[in-house]
Amino acid sequence: MPELGGEYEILRSEPREGFLESYWVRGREGEGRLYWFEVHDPEARAAFFRYRNALKRLERLGALPGGVRISARPGRYFVFWPEAGDSTPPKGRRARRRLAEIEAALRPFGYRLEAALLGQQGGRPVVRSLHPLPTGAPEPEAPPKPSPARSLRAWLPGTLLAALGLVLLGVGAQRYLNPPSYPIPDVVGMPATKAERALAGKGLTLVFSEESHPDAPAGVVIRVTPAPGSRIKPGRRVELVVNRPEVRQVPAVNGKTLDQARALLAQAGYTVGPVAQTYDPSPAGTVLSSLPPAGTPLPAEAEVRLLVSLGPAPQRTLVPDLKGTSPEEARRLLELAGLQAGQEETLPSPLPEGTLLAQSPRPGTVIETGAPVVTARAAHPEVLLPPAPPEPPAPEGPEPLPAPETQPEPEGSPVPLDLSLPEELVGKPVKLTVTDDGGTRVLYQGPTQKGWRLSGEVPVRGQATFRLYVGDALYKEWRVQP
Repeated sequence: MPELGGEYEILRSEPREGFLESYWVRGREGEGRLYWFEVHDPEARAAFFRYRNALKRLERLGALPGGVRISARPGRYFVFWPEAGDSTPPKGRRARRRLAEIEAALRPFGYRLEAALLGQQGGRPVVRSLHPLPTGAPEPEAPPKPSPARSLRAWLPGTLLAALGLVLLGVGAQRYLNPPSYPIPDVVGMPATKAERALAGKGLTLVFSEESHPDAPAGVVIRVTPAPGSRIKPGRRVELVVNRPEVRQVPAVNGKTLDQARALLAQAGYTVGPVAQTYDPSPAGTVLSSLPPAGTPLPAEAEVRLLVSLGPAPQRTLVPDLKGTSPEEARRLLELAGLQAGQEETLPSPLPEGTLLAQSPRPGTVIETGAPVVTARAAHPEVLLPPAPPEPPAPEGPEPLPAPETQPEPEGSPVPLDLSLPEELVGKPVKLTVTDDGGTRVLYQGPTQKGWRLSGEVPVRGQATFRLYVGDALYKEWRVQP
């Protein structure tokens, strides 16, 4: 069955009377009759509020039964009468006096008891239903008949009143022919009822319509035509557009991929907010839940957050201590721990070649299984001892001067020496010694700098042992047999 205003199920409708529609409906109050007013012009508006004021007068008089609902919101002007209870006509003297009071209360609004359905509540007469007057105004009460006696004293006040009436008529005609204009106040952002009060009393024809705007609160005015600040004369039409956000439901996206979820939410008119991630047995990229959850009513263009799976949580293990192991032993330990042997670096060091200098991550660190572990081991740079270069030919020209006297060279066999340092050792102090049958002597001791090189011939007797020290540590040792 169709619904009315989203609250009442229409069971039966009756012929329309101008701007008045009558229905038999079912709502949360039960079944009953509902009068719906299409208020789009001053006449319909005046008829509704005259009807509402009559019911308010009955309510103050205690002649209105419980359950009657009056709605005067823009676009929702209606009155609901619950199904009549005790509709037995009241009788007796007290009932007649009570009915006279009810009729006197209705008379200023143009209503008579003939238009009402009477009944009893608690032994007292009440109006169970009152059919609205779709058009027309209250009938004026008949003025008292004038006394037949006429005198000058009686004519004088009437003459003065007639003159005053002519003056007021002229002023009224002037205002009618040249009505004042009023600036339209800025009511954008106001609730519809407050905006209506701000425009009341200026003789304007207010027309309400609805649109959906997701960024504005529900029930507020989002647009006025003519624009605020425009000057307008009485009788002109002013349209107020009230925000009625479109409410939809969040679609089900659980189990979808993130791209599928984005497409479904965009199709439903929503935007995707921040995406959180967590480990879950579901495949990586699977949507686990949404906030708000599926089926939640939510205005269009609202934001929906998603929780996405990172896949199963990785297993973790401890990094073993590889100190004192050979490269083969280290690889075996890492394999048993579920790790991989990463890049193996070499660093110049006076320690024995292959000694573990460092590992990364450090021992005892908790990391994911399958991760690599990088090691660094000691290495000795190769010292090249090329043969001594040939002596350069003697230059042409005059005989060279005899060389000055020098000390005699030690006896022994000459051994060529050509020594340079790796870049990482440049700048450190070094010492080079040789030990042979004649004992130990220092060939060089001091600092080094870029381009440092030690070359020449060293006389030795018998087997010679050369030792290169970097700082105080032995860096390289080699033997020579002439």
